[in-house]
Parts: sequence; structure tokens; C-alpha cells
Amino acid sequence: MAHTFNPKDSHKLDTEERKLGMPPDTTLKELGLKDGDVFIDVGCGTGYFIEAALALVGKKGKVVGLDISAAMLEKLKERITGNHHGNLELLQSRDYSFPLEDSTGTFALLSFVFHEVDDPGKFLGESIRVLKKGATVAVIDWEKVHSDKGPPEHHRIAGRDAAKILIARGLQNVKLKAIGSEHYAITGQV
Repeated sequence: MAHTFNPKDSHKLDTEERKLGMPPDTTLKELGLKDGDVFIDVGCGTGYFIEAALALVGKKGKVVGLDISAAMLEKLKERITGNHHGNLELLQSRDYSFPLEDSTGTFALLSFVFHEVDDPGKFLGESIRVLKKGATVAVIDWEKVHSDKGPPEHHRIAGRDAAKILIARGLQNVKLKAIGSEHYAITGQV
């Protein structure tokens, strides 16, 4: 049932329309990313949020980009400029296994990946494993509505249902908010 994103469509990930509706820096600030955080971008793709995250976490923080696609990580490496102060790490992962130690990060972003895995609860569990107690998890995804963009509606998970998955995994202070009419953001603490 999962709808895995095709790397050949990576040009769709970084459009002006997307930047207007979901500016990376503003979005990450609103989700709570701050200076000194260890930010894990789970399913980072070509790095839509990476440069903004590097600026927000600063020299004291770190950014880790995870993706299952080596092709997407290569595109990201080509795109990133050299001013990341050595605090950027890009790693290839598997759907339910991340090459990170337990309790590594303070903030994990799961952007447009929940609908791509067969078991979002298991995927979220692996994301929680690599976070410290009190860390933030943020999920951004497509609302379960008809749209000419994004994955087919039957592959999407409604925001309220995604929030229930976070609650079932023991996250605290779970908050759901709409981002326009087609997307949502959910935050919670480990």
C-alpha cells in the first residue's frame, strides 16, 4: 500500500510554489527547531529543509539527513554549500532501521514520509529510538483529501489518524495543525 517517492521526480520537491506555502526556515521555527539542536531529517530527500536547519541549529548544533535513496542523497550532496561548519552528516538508511545510536537527536522531522511506509507506527518507533528523552518529533504530510498534487488520496494518512499514531507511541503534548488545505504538521515530545 505504501507509495514510495520516485527519485526521478525530485524536481517536484523544491519548487517556488512549495517554498511559498511552506517556507523551510519559517516552518522549522514554528515547529520548534532552535540553536544547538541535533536535528534528524528522516527521509530528507534532496534536502528541502537541510539548509534552513543548518542555519537554525548553528555551530553548536548538528544536522543529520537520512534517506533510503542513495540517488536522493547524491542530489543533496551536490546542492549543499560548504558553510555548514562540519555539522552535517548524510546517511543512507532503511525504512525501519536508521544507522544512528540510541538517543542521538533532540529533534526529528518526518516530512512527507509517513504515507510512504507500510507501518508508520514502526517507522515512528525507530525515529523515537534515535531521540533523547524530551526531544521533539515533527511530522509533516499530505492531508487525506483529493488533490492533483502529491500521492494518491488512498495512500495518505489523515492528520487526526497520524496524531493517534504519535499518541499510541507514547509521545506527549501532541499537537496537530493544518498547513494550508492539503498538508498538516504534528508535533510531540518523546
